[in-house]
Amino acid sequence: MTRSLGAALLLALLATASSAQQAGDVPSGPGSVRGQVVHRGDGAGVAGVDVVLYALSPDGPGVRRTRSDEQGSFRFEGISTGPEVTYLLGARYRGVPFAGTRVRFQPGTDQVDARIEVTDLTRSPGSVRVQDVTLQLHRIGRGLRVVETIALRNDGERTYYVPASARPDGEAALRARLIEGATDFSMPLGVIPEGVEQQGTRIRFWGPVHPGSQEISWSYRLPEPADATGSTLRLRFPTGTAHLTVLLSAAAGSVQGPGLQPAPDRTVEGRSYRALERGPLAPGARLDLSLALTPARVDPGALHVTDVQLVLQVDDAAVEVTETHNLEVKGDTAIQGTQQQPLLRIPLPEELRDLRFADQGGDLELIPDPHGGLAAVGIAPPGKLRVDLAYRLPVSRFPIQLARQFGAKVPLLSLFVADTGGLLLRSQRLHRRRPVRTSDLTYQHLEAFDVTPDESVPLEIGVQEAPGATPAWIRRAVEAALALAVLGLLVSPLSRPEADRPPSALGIPAARREREALYQSIRDLDEDFEMGKISPADHESLRGELRARALSLLRAERAASGPGPLEPPAPGAPEPGPAHCAGCGAPAQTEHRFCPHCGAALHESGRAARSG
Repeated sequence: MTRSLGAALLLALLATASSAQQAGDVPSGPGSVRGQVVHRGDGAGVAGVDVVLYALSPDGPGVRRTRSDEQGSFRFEGISTGPEVTYLLGARYRGVPFAGTRVRFQPGTDQVDARIEVTDLTRSPGSVRVQDVTLQLHRIGRGLRVVETIALRNDGERTYYVPASARPDGEAALRARLIEGATDFSMPLGVIPEGVEQQGTRIRFWGPVHPGSQEISWSYRLPEPADATGSTLRLRFPTGTAHLTVLLSAAAGSVQGPGLQPAPDRTVEGRSYRALERGPLAPGARLDLSLALTPARVDPGALHVTDVQLVLQVDDAAVEVTETHNLEVKGDTAIQGTQQQPLLRIPLPEELRDLRFADQGGDLELIPDPHGGLAAVGIAPPGKLRVDLAYRLPVSRFPIQLARQFGAKVPLLSLFVADTGGLLLRSQRLHRRRPVRTSDLTYQHLEAFDVTPDESVPLEIGVQEAPGATPAWIRRAVEAALALAVLGLLVSPLSRPEADRPPSALGIPAARREREALYQSIRDLDEDFEMGKISPADHESLRGELRARALSLLRAERAASGPGPLEPPAPGAPEPGPAHCAGCGAPAQTEHRFCPHCGAALHESGRAARSG
């Protein structure tokens, strides 16, 4: 087994001390990690070893250090036991980093025991061999992105490592060559470990290579060939390469080469690849791969946003925001975006901090947009894909005023706010929906339809007032929303002659959708009242306003659709039950005697509606 991503992360950080020093302390709490540094050969404790605890948390990375005692024991006290925090343990022994245990606290526990094994060192790479070389090809903008991952195997009992002072006379465990024309060489986390040396297209790796298997990976860019229908990639492989795997993203195209055979598709970090493989390569072997790029068109209009979801976590210091943008490419061929003509622009709040993002599907790349925010460039294949963002907005006081804009039309915007029991939400654009409950949290749910490009969607987050106090802001929110809705209903029919108006211009679909949202608001209002969030007086007043608005929308729909149930029945005809309650406008069944939403007697309210 190769080392896990967590171990590789810790080894990279330990191999570059300045990177670890940039992080702050780990999150505090009641927990403790206790353990021992032991020698792998005899299990004896090793004294005087520098031990590092590295924290991965939503608040960013953190580092704490200590040193093992005479028995090799160490401890870290006063750290968070939160399930959202993962800890990585490691040590530097004789100048070489060793990865230890990955630590997470289980519910109800505040102590974890750990163990870090260290080994003797060797400068001879005789026991180190290359197990596998994996080549990932992505198409990015006007070029290719290549990710090379080399799996190494150390069959010995000692860790191979050559310090910088001994390298002029030493032997590197790995010698590799990048493809000609490579630029922008980088390694995971943006950190080049001290054991890696790069000179042009030549790479040397001086360790450490621990007993067992581990991986080393890097990436670089290649310019797009002048002739996209065919190009040649000339590869040189490390001595003793036992196996080659080529992974192609959907937009990268197709590859042919001597001995390459189709293999089952692979999934790497949530992205699907077509795979080809071949067996052992001779020492110093060269291999020419013929690459044909997938045709792509420049057509940003073919990319559509299907919906956007925002999840907010609110506390006294900040609002943590996670966004998911679900996208779809229409047509049968991939589309290409450039810096001058990106596929999508994503405006972002100016005050945001700690921006993190990832893309999934296709060969998209998010880059800073000169107009502000992010721009999506690269290649997007036909079908569905998504882009995920996360950032933090600082909070100075309540109520919090937020506003979100988007660079393209958003048919459905869904917003989920983690409800701690004391948050009140206000928006003239977002409609309330039923709360969403998970195993440990309840989220207030709001949504908006057909958000236009660059439209500002406001949200105010307030704090619940003391029991019995009148939350005046709720009344103002409802009054403002009703005023805007009534104004829209009155103005829209006057914008053109009725004969020239399409059915949607009469406001019928929009009115029906608003009426359904009002029914949901009535149910949510009742739930808030039952939970003690609003006073009886405000509940009665607001419920009456919502019911009246729903009824006015229902009457407008019936008037627009011609004679219907609002007309009085013919003399002597039996009086049917109403299709909707005249008290609150909610749907009702004929056999119902009372409205399931407001409790009004349906036949009485039906007669009142028909006679009104």
